[in-house]
Amino acid sequence: MANSRNVCVVVLGDIGRSPRIQYHSKSLAEHDAKVDIICYKESRPLDALEKHTQVSFHYLVPYPNLSLPRILNYILKTLWQAITLMCVLFIIRKPDIMLVQNPPAIPTVFICWLFCTIMRVKYVIDWHNYAFTIMALNVGKNHVLTKMTRAVEMFAGKRAAYNFCVTKEMKTDLKNNYDICATTLYDRPAEIYKPITIEQKHHLLQRLSQTYNAFRGTDTESTMLTKIDEEDIVLRADRPGLIISSTSWTEDEDFSMLLTSLQEYERHIEDGNKRKLPKLICVITVCSDYNALVRTGRLSIIIGFC
Repeated sequence: MANSRNVCVVVLGDIGRSPRIQYHSKSLAEHDAKVDIICYKESRPLDALEKHTQVSFHYLVPYPNLSLPRILNYILKTLWQAITLMCVLFIIRKPDIMLVQNPPAIPTVFICWLFCTIMRVKYVIDWHNYAFTIMALNVGKNHVLTKMTRAVEMFAGKRAAYNFCVTKEMKTDLKNNYDICATTLYDRPAEIYKPITIEQKHHLLQRLSQTYNAFRGTDTESTMLTKIDEEDIVLRADRPGLIISSTSWTEDEDFSMLLTSLQEYERHIEDGNKRKLPKLICVITVCSDYNALVRTGRLSIIIGFC
């Protein structure tokens, strides 16, 4: 893929919330490929990607908000996306390879397969999830839209030149249930993500403590995790455990698994177990049912809305 002259990357979603696709694009550009990214722009992509001379962005026109029945709105939105995507595909430079993020599958994977077939372009799908399982959450697994999404998704997958997926489990499922051969490609953090010093941790926690009481220490110079010992900043011996979890942008995420685990942790402490366990600070992006978790004061949950 890196030796290709032109690569088209398609994500029918917000590019700023598609880090994996951004990393693919950045890697391709760094290996001298000319990359055309077709996407929506709701939030900004990486600066390194946006400023890269080998990368060009082609932003799709969003579907207008219409007060229509749900099914009619879905049909019109699909047609809108299919037409706008096809129009952009035919006005950009002809790619040698097309890399498509799935989901969403409708109409992306079919339109891109059709384009690649007509233009004789190698078709590559990067499987993040199954679109039909997400659809089933909204309309039911036996609904015609769910069955149609599954059929289109697997049709395109079987005809792709290459398939990537995010886990070994998904690779096995694709092969055993849909006869699609995929290569597991794990997510890796970008180079910008590096460990910070204890001084940076201390100053960050001090800023957070101005908004969230759970991060505050016993005095203005300390936090729940750090303190100043003479002139040095050190980790506190009685510091709590810190759990950080972000929610995804799809509806099939079972976030109750974490909440249930936290409830079990608290119940374990309340039962008077001999093993001493630390207090916990759990930082999550969205949570609505958390009152039951904060009963004894041993567990704190920080809520931040994106």
